[in-house]
Amino acid sequence: MLLGDLLDRSVALEERAQRLYARFAAGASDAALAGFWAQLAAEETGHAEAVRSARAQLSFSAARRTRVDGWAEALAEIEGRLAAAEALGADAGLDAQLSAALALEGSEIDAMRQAATAVAAGVPPAAEAAHVRELAAAALRLSADPHVQLEATRLLAQAHVMGR
Repeated sequence: MLLGDLLDRSVALEERAQRLYARFAAGASDAALAGFWAQLAAEETGHAEAVRSARAQLSFSAARRTRVDGWAEALAEIEGRLAAAEALGADAGLDAQLSAALALEGSEIDAMRQAATAVAAGVPPAAEAAHVRELAAAALRLSADPHVQLEATRLLAQAHVMGR
């Protein structure tokens, strides 16, 4: 895959995640929950902007000559998780929303964005700890569903092991 294509796909994925979290915010049952989802949406907007900035700094020839292979499987996984989350109906409960968000954030979406922007512009990876930990902590606090609790705990452990 060409670096320019990976950056373009990364922007599109971050924008989809932003729209998903904004939709969850719009349907939230209370202001605090709406604020939580809105914050996640804003962070996804920041991610998309960071990738756009790196893409803008990349020369046309570098975008079309630099190969970054090995992301096809991760892209397919991210696309699948996003599609599943987007398919949640308006009647989906908080547990389903949290589970979908945890699955998405547990994917390679952040690693892909960080790798692509680092290769494109030498931009150091953004600190993801707050984003991931905030989602996991909210899931643990807001849900009694064992699946959601397990996914949140797994995401916290993954972030810890990766030093995020």
